[in-house]
Amino acid sequence: MAYSWDFDVPTGTFKNNLLSADVYETALENSVAMRFVEVQSEFGKNKGDTLTFTRFTHIAEPASAELSELSPIPEVSFSLATSTFVVKEYGVAVPYTGKLETLAKYNIENLIQRTLMEQKRLVLDTLALTNYDDSNVKYVPTGPATSSITFNGTASGTAQAGLNYFHVEDISSLMFDRLNIPYFEGENYIYISRGKSLTALRRDSQFVSWNQYTNPGIKVKGEIGTVERIRFIETNHATGLPYVGSNSFGSGVVFGQDGVGMIEAEAPHLRAALPSGHGRFKSIAWYGLFGFNTIFTGATTEPTSKGTTRVIHVTSA
Repeated sequence: MAYSWDFDVPTGTFKNNLLSADVYETALENSVAMRFVEVQSEFGKNKGDTLTFTRFTHIAEPASAELSELSPIPEVSFSLATSTFVVKEYGVAVPYTGKLETLAKYNIENLIQRTLMEQKRLVLDTLALTNYDDSNVKYVPTGPATSSITFNGTASGTAQAGLNYFHVEDISSLMFDRLNIPYFEGENYIYISRGKSLTALRRDSQFVSWNQYTNPGIKVKGEIGTVERIRFIETNHATGLPYVGSNSFGSGVVFGQDGVGMIEAEAPHLRAALPSGHGRFKSIAWYGLFGFNTIFTGATTEPTSKGTTRVIHVTSA
């Protein structure tokens, strides 16, 4: 309501507390993961609840492809594997009354809509990051110049150091040379990380020396930029990338092409419920019918993960 009258007993007068025309909203975390999710354009309404996609196994390079004149060309086999996206319903509603809408100084409907859209943004970000976290490859910085790498989906060891230049080189080599992960864009991978995880890297003397010539203004802007073929992006979204166990250095995901996909039967959007109680009770919700999945899931060993995984989860046991 616009005005609130309070009785001041000592003076015997009524005081009016004017309500400010400005509305201040609590701060929310940023969200960055959804821009890297691959939305499957061929899916939509009236397509059922599941989309099956196919993964083609590359044909191994032979020791020699040279042919002798009279011998037939040798034949090799290939294999196909499938996985699925499954759509689910998501949404949250906020009820309010016609009385509140009539008496409130502010536009309640607009405030609720804006708040719901912000919540939807965070929910989608968490769903995307959760699927990136499901990678079978777990990387743990166990020390300033040591790491633990597992391929069975379970991290081994506790993070005892923040990510530094050694770990960045280590991860880049792991992705490019050992796992053959294709770049996400150009010749770069994408790393999404909690801000605290990058503090040690910013202070690393090798990183500072490398950037003073290639990106002299990057530290002044508070950015990380691209280092060793990895483009770094910070987030403060704790639900999407939580601290794990006793790890106080945060966590992150680094990925190449074909990391996480999404299908939409109905894209997330706002809906208003039909008023009930002769218009006295109202509600606004965001709602969507969609699904996420990791496109390449990898395997349980390094040889079987080579070429079949796309994401590395930097975390701690």
